[in-house]
Amino acid sequence: MIRVFLADDHAILRQGLRRLLREAADIEVVGECADGRQVLQAMEQTACDVLILDLSLPRVSGIEVLRRLQVSRPALRILVLSMYAEEQYALRMLREGAAGYVSKDRPSEELLRAIRQVASGQTYR
Repeated sequence: MIRVFLADDHAILRQGLRRLLREAADIEVVGECADGRQVLQAMEQTACDVLILDLSLPRVSGIEVLRRLQVSRPALRILVLSMYAEEQYALRMLREGAAGYVSKDRPSEELLRAIRQVASGQTYR
C-alpha cells in the first residue's frame, strides 16, 4: 500500500484528490494540510511514502517546504502537483529534490501513474 499525504491550500482540490485516490486499491491517503507550516509539522509525525505538494502554499511556500524536507526527510518522495505548466517549473523542482512533477491540468490517470512511479523510487516528469 502506498501511503500518500496531500498538501494543497484548496479544500475542494484535496477532497477531489482523496476521492480519486480512494478508488485506487494500492493507495491510501494518510493525511492532509492546507499550508506549508502545517506540512512541515505533519512530516515530523506522519509516516508516508509520497507527499503530493502544491507550490503555492500559504505561510511557507511549497518550494521552501521541498527544500526543508530535503534536509529533514531526504528519503521522502515528493511529487509536486501544481497549476504551473511543466515547462516553467518541472526541471527546477527536480533539481531542488522533487521526485516528480505533474501539472494540475493533466488527466487523473497521469497523477496515479506518477504516484506509483515515484513511490517505486523512480523520477516522474
